[in-house]
Amino acid sequence: MNTIKIKFLETLFLLLACSSALAQYQQGKTVVATGGGSSTDGTYKMLSNVGEPSGTTSDGTLRIESGFLSDMGLTIPNLSTNGVTNILLTMATSGGDITDNGGAVVTARGVVWNTSPGPTIALSTKTTNGSGSGTFTSSITGLSSNNTYYVRAYATNSVGTAYGNEVSFTAIPTLPEWGLIAMLGLFAGFGGWFVFKKIV
Repeated sequence: MNTIKIKFLETLFLLLACSSALAQYQQGKTVVATGGGSSTDGTYKMLSNVGEPSGTTSDGTLRIESGFLSDMGLTIPNLSTNGVTNILLTMATSGGDITDNGGAVVTARGVVWNTSPGPTIALSTKTTNGSGSGTFTSSITGLSSNNTYYVRAYATNSVGTAYGNEVSFTAIPTLPEWGLIAMLGLFAGFGGWFVFKKIV
């Protein structure tokens, strides 16, 4: 019987904590929750100390479980990846379009690429193109000719990181670059012939 009473009191306390947190959130006050991440507008913060019980922190803010954000309807952003254009020997252009921030401010966005499908932001081959929703353009650099690359746009908010659809392309020299290569080859050949004639 005592165990049932304790469980009842714990449940009641959690319900009261969530109600209070929601009220603070709606009033623009700080809400502290476990789970990691934070909003840039100061409406709430999430601490990384997962597992701590719900309750009031030493600074007077309210700590609640991380599932509270999803209960509030906050999700990861929704976005798409732009097609790759301006493909040159070592660089190209892409970007993305964030159509829904998931109810939380997008704090980081860009594209990530790799020679294997499914690139993630854990890779160093990515761009950082500001914050917020809407469209953005990214410059993909450090490419190697004749390699196929896979690109995804990404957007991060306090809930997590979302990725757009994956697009692929092959880095190949364009016609102007082929012309430059041919010209350099011609000059190199002429220079070699000139040196040879001087020696002879």
